[in-house]
Amino acid sequence: MPTRPEIERHPLQPFLPENARLLMLGSFPPPKERWCMDFFYPNPQNDMWRIMGQVFFDDKQHFVDGKVFKHEEIVSFCRKQGIAILDTAQAVRRLQGNAADEHLEIVERTDIAAILQQIPQCHDICCTGGKAAETLAEILQTLTPKVGEFIETNFAARTIRFWRMPSTSRAYPLSFDKKAAAYQRMFSELPKRRIEVVAAVIFDEQGRIFATQRGYGEWKDWWEFPGGKMEPGETPQQALHREIHEELDANIEVGELLRIIDYDYPQFHLTMHCFRCKLADSHVTLLEHEAAKWLVPKELQSVQWLPADDDFITLLTRTNDYKNILA
Repeated sequence: MPTRPEIERHPLQPFLPENARLLMLGSFPPPKERWCMDFFYPNPQNDMWRIMGQVFFDDKQHFVDGKVFKHEEIVSFCRKQGIAILDTAQAVRRLQGNAADEHLEIVERTDIAAILQQIPQCHDICCTGGKAAETLAEILQTLTPKVGEFIETNFAARTIRFWRMPSTSRAYPLSFDKKAAAYQRMFSELPKRRIEVVAAVIFDEQGRIFATQRGYGEWKDWWEFPGGKMEPGETPQQALHREIHEELDANIEVGELLRIIDYDYPQFHLTMHCFRCKLADSHVTLLEHEAAKWLVPKELQSVQWLPADDDFITLLTRTNDYKNILA
């Protein structure tokens, strides 16, 4: 009798950023000899990362470096965008030695309910191929959506939008542009990423506020309060101490919460916790910003603040809170 192929277990750990808003599911990776990186969708003949480059950067070569993918940039991109990735199968038999859906026998399915417990913000799941979509439909006990569309269902105590996306394999009979358009539509309908940050509104004894000028990225040269993202498990106060040390090489005393600002940027929703602070000593070194200065009340509108920071300044000045804060 013919010998059955050996059972192969999934070689990668699930990629589950805490901020995940989308869970992307394939079926199973190709044989290792076809990989060009140790991450999901590793076959250079699969266009997933070219499609992501086209959708987010208008450049299908954005994540491509010659014959390989830019692994670190892809991982960073997925973290930033809140994209979790794994496959619907944890163990398979390859009936023909490849990763074609029709030649995969699923031995063990992924425990999707357990995965969702680790990404509490996720309410959208997309399957990137026929086998994955059929498997997920069985797990969710629902129908399989049409290609490029979604259906809404309830699973694991939450509402889920189940998307069936076109396969990014070049063997799938759809043009690159049409595949990219389908993924573009899906991402446009996802809820915005939510980012929670802390801001140090640093006062001195003369009532001036410390402002810093960003020296990098899309908002280069705009002004902001020093601070940054809260790390998992941190209190806002702990995050402020860490961020100010990283940005200014300084120590601060954190006072009361002044305001919580919510602002919708084009790509994400920002919640900014603004705390009254003061420097514990006079030592300040700009490690990330290109400039800084102290501003008296009448100078607060003399610089171009980041939009969320500007909302705080507007509230401060329009409601006469500046005098109350200094009292």
